[in-house]
Amino acid sequence: MPKGYARYALAVMVGINFLNYMDRYVPTAVSPILQKEFHLSDFMVGVVASSFLIVYAVFALPFGYWADRSIRRNVVGIGVSIWSLATLLTGFAQNITHLIASRAVVGIGEASYYPAGTSLLGDYFPKHTRGRAMSIWGAGTAFGIAVGFIGGGIIAEKFGWRYAFFVTAIPGLIFAVLAFTLKEPLRGAAEERGPRVATANASSRKAFRQLLRNHPELTGREQRTWFSRLEWAHDNLRAALRWLLDRDEAELALRLATALGYFWVDRGYIAEGRRQ
Repeated sequence: MPKGYARYALAVMVGINFLNYMDRYVPTAVSPILQKEFHLSDFMVGVVASSFLIVYAVFALPFGYWADRSIRRNVVGIGVSIWSLATLLTGFAQNITHLIASRAVVGIGEASYYPAGTSLLGDYFPKHTRGRAMSIWGAGTAFGIAVGFIGGGIIAEKFGWRYAFFVTAIPGLIFAVLAFTLKEPLRGAAEERGPRVATANASSRKAFRQLLRNHPELTGREQRTWFSRLEWAHDNLRAALRWLLDRDEAELALRLATALGYFWVDRGYIAEGRRQ
């Protein structure tokens, strides 16, 4: 890898991250105009936003698996191409169905970026500079949100809401080409020790199931610590449930309990397993 190439790759990835989040928040900036033009209720405005989020959540896992098994620059490039073209099509939307469909496709494209991008950057930078690189990469998120809100609103006000999506889409197509031309580092290339491989063959379904079954045996002291943590979590969850149920928000309470419960148990298993 040429000297200084990692910084170039980081600049490309920051630009993509900037566009990633700018694209997400342009619809929010122009939503009052969309609501008026298409006669949308508040509920339907929420449906348009949720169409992106739900599809994003569903496709993030398969894209992550693909990133482990394939060339990551191609995963990034394909994802950026998909979301940029879908953003361009959003500008041509004629009804609510077009809006929902185009934003859902944007979710497919953007779901590819973080799994592949995080892995890619980890192999460009050694561990003593990786944190700095990731913080610079993450800064693109905040700038993208800010420009999406402000820039989207200004463009929509002066030129119309459709141009806000056009202006966002065109740079994305340029960065998609740049992503395809990035040099693909070997996995583990930035590590001082360990193998350097082109593909992570261990990322199989069998290996994943084995990881889930990897529940280490705990000593007596560790068991007491484990159960004290569970008891603490249980008491806090009961308090949260009681507070929520008193406000007739039973569904929200159930979701909170389920999410926190799985998080707590999984975090404990994973943390203990990694110490073995």
